Amino acid sequence: MIKFIKLYFWNKRLCKAIDKLLINKDQTADIKPFKIGEIDKNTKSMLQNEFKIILKNKNIFLTKTRILHFRPERKAKFNQDISEAEIKQIAKILADKSTPKTLDKNTKTLNYWHYKDEYLDKIFRISLQVNYKIDKNTTNILITICKVSKKAFNEKNKI
Repeated sequence: MIKFIKLYFWNKRLCKAIDKLLINKDQTADIKPFKIGEIDKNTKSMLQNEFKIILKNKNIFLTKTRILHFRPERKAKFNQDISEAEIKQIAKILADKSTPKTLDKNTKTLNYWHYKDEYLDKIFRISLQVNYKIDKNTTNILITICKVSKKAFNEKNKI
């Protein structure tokens, strides 16, 4: 029950930020970094045991600059099309324990992968930078989202 309440509030905050910044195009909106999820225990344990990455905490935050970074009109220029509706699903995808995850060992980026039939040959990727500093605090931050070729999903680094 508590998990669903948390998800409701994380998703509500995410949708408000997307509406202000991307739909209403108010880039002056005062959006402070906000929590949109948590890294689950199994993923945290796997990062520590297999990759020797010790998370400072399990929280996942999103910032205004990151939202503006992955706005649909910008991502379309790179053939990584996403919509506002898809962006609003981020909290739900992050909360789903069955979402496949991989670790980019070079950049220490934790990637969440989400697929729908209508994506055709693409897959939705959500990338997190773990142990990232925001305002003197260390947390995990969502750095980008995009749709990439299904070939980008690498099973060997699956968590």
